[in-house]
Amino acid sequence: MNVVFGIFFGLMFALLLYSMVSVSSAIRKKFQPSIDSAFDALHFFVFGRRKTAKRDHADDGADTK
Repeated sequence: MNVVFGIFFGLMFALLLYSMVSVSSAIRKKFQPSIDSAFDALHFFVFGRRKTAKRDHADDGADTK
């Protein structure tokens, strides 16, 4: 009987973890652009200038021949 309860609670815990991960990833995908713009605005107010885009260093050695 203890084994049955252990399996039941293990499955319930696994379902809880799965639902937490799937919901958090859906929320993150939905709200990520607004969170990014909020941090960009914070950067502008703190430093007084816009953030510059970082260069992509993957192409640095491709056209140097």
